[in-house]
Amino acid sequence: MNTNNKAHRLLAATNLAVGYMVMVLALAVFGLSIAGAPGASAAPATSASQSNGDDVVAVSTVSTVPTTTGTPQTTRTPRPIKLRSWVQFGHARPGGTATYHKLLFNHLSESGEVNLTGASLRNWDVTVDPAVATTLPGYANVITVTVGVPLTPTHHVDIERVRGVLSSTEPYTTTAFLITVARRRPFADLPEGHWADDPIQYLMDQGVISGYADGSFHPNDNVTRAQFAKMLVGVMGWTLINPQSPTFSDVPKDYWAYGYIETAVAHGVIGGYSDGAFQPNTDVTRGQVAKIVFGSLNWQMNSPTLTNFSDVSPGDWTYTYAQAISSAEVMSGYADNSFRPNAPATRAQIAKILALAIFSDPNS
Repeated sequence: MNTNNKAHRLLAATNLAVGYMVMVLALAVFGLSIAGAPGASAAPATSASQSNGDDVVAVSTVSTVPTTTGTPQTTRTPRPIKLRSWVQFGHARPGGTATYHKLLFNHLSESGEVNLTGASLRNWDVTVDPAVATTLPGYANVITVTVGVPLTPTHHVDIERVRGVLSSTEPYTTTAFLITVARRRPFADLPEGHWADDPIQYLMDQGVISGYADGSFHPNDNVTRAQFAKMLVGVMGWTLINPQSPTFSDVPKDYWAYGYIETAVAHGVIGGYSDGAFQPNTDVTRGQVAKIVFGSLNWQMNSPTLTNFSDVSPGDWTYTYAQAISSAEVMSGYADNSFRPNAPATRAQIAKILALAIFSDPNS
């Protein structure tokens, strides 16, 4: 998903409904550390015998290793201009302002003029300074973006888009996103400033996730495959599909996540195992999450930034997906340079991964 398409989808969402899930979100990575899952809370490692796959197509024998669709091209395609960070979180109280700074890079061999504009999903005030920037080869311009929060906002969170258009015989557009939190929903076990708090607040406002009746969020709880299907369908804004005949032997029509699982299957991004089961109550792993996110957003690997993870080799089924999601700055490795593809993913990690991924591009 390129940044131009993301911007188009954001504007479409604005014209639709205030509560519609913006499919533009190209945040990924959206200047905090947007390095994805690991951080204040690391996912536990699992044994090598744990299931590490999610078959999108059936294979002839019972297997837990996924079927991949081939090796994507990695020919590097330089982008003439680029806004970074392409996703940032910020805070401002109702009636206040949030200020962001972005860098506009020029990768051309000559100077260029870039027209800069801002837009808001909730129609909050957005000011971009300067409105026109002259960029020099190999240098970065500092772009200041100010977001004004209404006194009585209808939503706790707004999404802003910053767009730069290169004036040349072949115009080029670069897009970045801001997520401004005006009101925070408190949780007993999620302190303000937690590494996943901003993504959680964003997904809460979008109605994708929620807390528990006792006022807690359980950020360190593992996420099951059924729970992840529900979160994925919510963040993607897909219409629920409830077929008459179940796809999996262990997900009947009266199962609570039946519609979410079937919807993800219908979009071709998640599957079961060759024995006909889905294993809805099994914890989803980091490798599976990377693969499913890759498929959901139709990512391509044209010019990724490759990372040499100690536990993910080019021949592994997780290699392409780990490289893509790392290049997009949605997930990162651990201090020991491992990716831990077989480790279960927690609620906090999934929230951050999904919130960032919908704004991201592994080739940026």
